[in-house]
Amino acid sequence: SWNFDDPASGTNNTSTDIQPTHIFTAPGTYEVTVTATVGAETASETATVIIYEPPVATLPPDIILCDFTGNLHIDLVNHSPHILGSLDSDVFGINFYEGMDNYNNGIKISNPTSYLGPSNFYIQEIVAEVYNKGNPACTDVVSFNVGIDRKPKLKPKEEIMSLNLC
Repeated sequence: SWNFDDPASGTNNTSTDIQPTHIFTAPGTYEVTVTATVGAETASETATVIIYEPPVATLPPDIILCDFTGNLHIDLVNHSPHILGSLDSDVFGINFYEGMDNYNNGIKISNPTSYLGPSNFYIQEIVAEVYNKGNPACTDVVSFNVGIDRKPKLKPKEEIMSLNLC
């Protein structure tokens, strides 16, 4: 028989199946015990199972900015509260990627606190991967756009020809 150390699961806390499945009711550490009895002989084994809180990424607003100097760096990490929503930043982290292809290939943005995109107007999809720091395999993904309008610089007033109107 099995005991999953999850009393909140009610009658599902135990099983007599040979290969049972169990859905734990909450994140936590559980001491799962299996006991086998053959005739008068009984043997038990216990294993510790850790269930981590799953991340749920929140869709953040897009970032659309004007860059008059041509050197605008964006701190994507400042967008973290929007992405984490009510998740605890001590428990969850975020990896940032330029688009889904980079996400699929595991190519992270190397410096998300100072992100600089192409030199002209662009809209870049940013993929944010929220992960549980205790188990980085527990992830959720959301994407948003970063739009930068690199405005042309005007010449100083002295360099502009005067116009004479009739």
